[in-house]
Amino acid sequence: KRAFWLPRLSLQADFTRELSDGGVGARGSLPPGALPFELPDENSWSLGLSASIPLFAGGQRFATRSRATEELHRARIERDAAAERIAQRVRAALHAAGASRAAIRLSRDAAEAAKNTVDLVTDQYSRGVVDILDLLDAQNAALSADLAAANAVYDFLVDWMEVERASGKFFFFMTDAQIDAWFDQLKTFFQEARATQ
Repeated sequence: KRAFWLPRLSLQADFTRELSDGGVGARGSLPPGALPFELPDENSWSLGLSASIPLFAGGQRFATRSRATEELHRARIERDAAAERIAQRVRAALHAAGASRAAIRLSRDAAEAAKNTVDLVTDQYSRGVVDILDLLDAQNAALSADLAAANAVYDFLVDWMEVERASGKFFFFMTDAQIDAWFDQLKTFFQEARATQ
């Protein structure tokens, strides 16, 4: 917008110095007054300042201004879209971490139930009520449940690292006070998000 009324200023400076002069006709080889004119000094300088305002540019300035306005608008939309993608990634990572954290408790409960089942089937096998295949199936289910309970912890840690990557905050490098402040911000964010829905 300023291009419509702000002049274009240019400043130009030049400085030259003659370092050496020699040979026939050099400055020091002629007696004073031998030439009808005076030789210039060894140093010369010039300084120039100019200002110009193009009165007519064929609508170029209007087109340039319109293009700059549209590019600024596009950049703002891209910034908002990037912010929404980041927020979406953080939300998705938090929901996945919440689900995997709940899965820790559920898989531990399943492992405990599978262990109780093994105890019951072992008792029934010792009394001859069930055969060896039922006992092996119960032991296999208990082993699988124990492995699932152990894997649930690691799944939660993987999901939590995704939360940290998405939010750009790594709790390993933060103090306890900073972690508490971040969780307070997170609670406030989710409360505001629920209020707007």
